Formats: sequence, structure tokens, C-alpha cells
Amino acid sequence: MPTLPFSIIVPFYNDESNLKRCIESIVSQTFTDFECILIDDGSTDNSSAICDEYAKKDSRFRVFHKNNEGISKTRQFGINNSTGRFTVFVDSDDWIEPELLQKAVQVIDTAKTDIIFMDFYDENLLGKERYVAQNFSILNIDTVIRQVFEQKLYSCLWNVIIKRDLYFLNNISFIEGINYGEDSLFVIELLLNNPKIKYLDGAYYHHTFNNNSFTRKNKKNRYIARSKFLNQIPMLLEKYNRLDLNGYNFFPVNDKYEMLCSGIFSRKEYKEFYTLSLTAYHRKHCEFLKIFLLSLAEAGFYSPVKFSILFVRSLKKILRNMKSTVNYDSH
Repeated sequence: MPTLPFSIIVPFYNDESNLKRCIESIVSQTFTDFECILIDDGSTDNSSAICDEYAKKDSRFRVFHKNNEGISKTRQFGINNSTGRFTVFVDSDDWIEPELLQKAVQVIDTAKTDIIFMDFYDENLLGKERYVAQNFSILNIDTVIRQVFEQKLYSCLWNVIIKRDLYFLNNISFIEGINYGEDSLFVIELLLNNPKIKYLDGAYYHHTFNNNSFTRKNKKNRYIARSKFLNQIPMLLEKYNRLDLNGYNFFPVNDKYEMLCSGIFSRKEYKEFYTLSLTAYHRKHCEFLKIFLLSLAEAGFYSPVKFSILFVRSLKKILRNMKSTVNYDSH
């Protein structure tokens, strides 16, 4: 039976430049009754040695070394080896405020709690942070699920704290082979099991911009990985007899729009990625230009739309450069 309040799970792969900051933020927690599980997913740099050193100094830290299997299997490995009542996932390139666990305990102690949603700080490519509020107004489970599908609420594992029993009582685990969007899929399935949800007011998690992460590099490969997640959503909803929620699903809408605007995909690649069905709800609640361009692209006018977007972007860039030159000359 779980004995500690928290298991902090940190999967990592070749992240020696960020790991110390991440681990030090965990060491600095004002609430000290936790374990930290560090999982080396086959690193070839100095990451594993860094974690071994912390484990030697602090008995709360446990390090596991395994072959590279991807983020889904690594996170599942962390859950299977955890002993805390609640799991807290921290990405190795991110860090947490010293008060995170202390604040979470206060929420847990006030009422029955299965999942805690949190605000967080998000860093852009210039290294500047913005506060991202979850804007919880109603904790009704159906409303929360819809807001996740509409992407009004984030469903990343690092912005939720989850009661460990939920995984095992409801037989929920990560789906092997899905390594991009796997956390959203996991959180959605948890929500479909009608948990008790609480909101932690305040941001104690810092999500950083890592230009070397899989989601930043290899754009075509990550969209291939992403398509597995998108195709899994209807199957998951069918499993729980909740296909009605698919009409509120904005994940494929936003993904296909990003593909369209990137300009790097051929017509064939765009078409084969995912077949988009735009519902009346999408058309009502999505901005007009996005829906208009997507409708044209889905109707077979992908190439004209793609090149129109690229032309407008190039024109805007030229105008910005001209404006900068004029401003500079005026001085």
C-alpha cells in the first residue's frame, strides 16, 4: 500500500544540461515527505551519472536505468514503481517552485481529491515566461472534459497531480507506441472515469522552451506520431460510450491548421495525416479565418491555400523589415 503522500516521477533521456536544475527544484521542496523516481530511458550522455549522484546523497531519490523505449513506456514504468498516494510528473527540462507540494497538500487535506489541475508558467523561445491560468469556474466533470477537448484547459501530465489509485482501480495505463499526445490521452481517460477534481490556485510549475525536444525538431516525424494520438481519441470515446464528445474535439482542427500554415507538407502528406470532420460546433466556436481556410483545404484546394498563406507571411515579413529600416534611418 502507498505510504508516502507524493511520488515525483521524472523521465529523462540525454538531458544533462537541464537535469540538475530540475532535481534541485525537487530537493528544495518545503514539504519533504516524498519520493522522487528518476527514470533513465537509455541515455548516452552524462544524465544517468548526474542522477546516480543525487541518489547517493538523498535516500528519497531512486534511479532506474533501462533501454530506450519512448516516453509512454517510461512514464508507465514510473507509475508501476511508485509508492506515493499521489503522482507528480515533472519533465526533466522543467522545474518546480519550492512550495508546490506544500500547496498541493493543503488542497488534498480540505476535501476528497482525485485530480488537481494547476496553473503554470510557460516559457517562449526568447526565454520570457507568461502566466497560464486554467480559469476553472465550474468543476463539473462533463464541463472539464469538454474544456479539455476544446483546448481551453491544458491536459499535460505536468500540470495535474493524480491520485495513484485511479490508475489501478480503473485499469488505466499508457498506450504503447503513442509518444506524442500520450499525456492528453491519459488524462482524458482518467476524466472519463468521473474523478473528484480540485483546482490549485497559483502557478508553481515552470514549463521551459527546449529547442532540442522531439516536439520542436523533426516536424514531419512528430506529426506522424501525433496522428496516432488523434486516431486513438474516437476509439477511447467509443470505449466509454461517449462519442458525443468528439463533436467538441479541437485537437485535430488545431493540428491540421498548424500543418497548413507551416507550408512544409505536400498535398498528399496533408491529406493522409488525418481526415478532418468539421462540426457545426467547430464552425461556431472557431475563428472564421481558420475554419474558412481549413474548409477550402479539406475540399481539395490545399495547394492554393498553402501558397496563399506563405505569400501573405512573406509579404508581412517584407513590410516589417521595411518598417524597421525606415525607423532606423529616421534616427
